[in-house]
Amino acid sequence: LACQISCSWYGFTDGTIHQIFQKFAAQGQSFFIASGDTGVYLNPQHPPSPPTDDDWVTSVGGTTLSTTGPQGGWSGETTWSWFPWKPDASSGGISPTFAIPSWQQGVSTTANQASASFRNIPDVAMTADGVYVIADNGGYQYYVGGTSAAAPLWAGFMALVNQQNAALGTPPAGFCNPAIYAIASGTNYSACFHDIITGNNTNSFTGTSYFAVPGYDLCTGWG
Repeated sequence: LACQISCSWYGFTDGTIHQIFQKFAAQGQSFFIASGDTGVYLNPQHPPSPPTDDDWVTSVGGTTLSTTGPQGGWSGETTWSWFPWKPDASSGGISPTFAIPSWQQGVSTTANQASASFRNIPDVAMTADGVYVIADNGGYQYYVGGTSAAAPLWAGFMALVNQQNAALGTPPAGFCNPAIYAIASGTNYSACFHDIITGNNTNSFTGTSYFAVPGYDLCTGWG
């Protein structure tokens, strides 16, 4: 019944899971998954944790958000990373399993180090640093970090989109990656996304990958 679903878990996959993601798309459902919290994925020593790289999900990276003050407006974002203080950062990289989908073709550049042949992640990002959570009917209140916060925030955003769709009598957004990439590749990119161009998700595996660049990158996707 849910038009949008988020998942903060990874490390599981099989043919059935892949078919379930396809069924979600066919039913008009959006599925957002945390890209991971370990920084850069580097094949073969540290490949993406499935199903974060499945080509029927929207993979969500993380940012650190700055505002104009308490309860203030947006003033900037950078790639979320606690490295080297802690081995945590917005995960991104290249899938060793899934070929690049049609909607992602054309994002590979020398600057972003993305693949022209295989699925790249993440697709988008959201704040993943210092998120205040009230859970269990108010029984737990604490600050969290990680893409496990970013993915449900994107699902919440999509719930607002689908609420508007329902009010207009139009179908839910469903699998939104083709639309995300079409918008981001068009002339309205800067009006629709906060392009994250600072920071990186380097970790103990490498100090040269990956860095945020203008446009698509393997730290925060389109932003």
